[in-house]
Amino acid sequence: KLLIDALIQRKIDYIHFSLSQFNQKGKRPETRNVEIGRELIDFIDRRVPVIGVGKIKSLKDVVAASSYGYDLVAIGRALLFRPRFGKAIVENNSITFRYSPFMLLKSDLPKGLFQFLKQVIQTELTGKLKNVWKRTESEH
Repeated sequence: KLLIDALIQRKIDYIHFSLSQFNQKGKRPETRNVEIGRELIDFIDRRVPVIGVGKIKSLKDVVAASSYGYDLVAIGRALLFRPRFGKAIVENNSITFRYSPFMLLKSDLPKGLFQFLKQVIQTELTGKLKNVWKRTESEH
């Protein structure tokens, strides 16, 4: 919280929280029931706008994150994998998907971004899917 106060004193325009899920709870035993985003939003207390991101995959998620208290909601990986995702949300069309190595391989991402997302997805996949990278890595 000291860092947040110091940043706000420097007259920043906003604070952006990138969480695994926009309503994520803490992982340590003492914070398992603490909603991280909500705690930070309450601490910031409207001193600067707060942008939240984390597993926003539908209009329902956008509405939920907005009502959660974020001033703006950001969409990250969903847009990288599905460039028309924003249009679908605006039109209230449902797009549901899970990230997979195959989606990443179909994308036309720059090599550095590809490598970064590969590492992120590897940490999120189950053990049996991780082996897919070994077979497909030479393709990209």
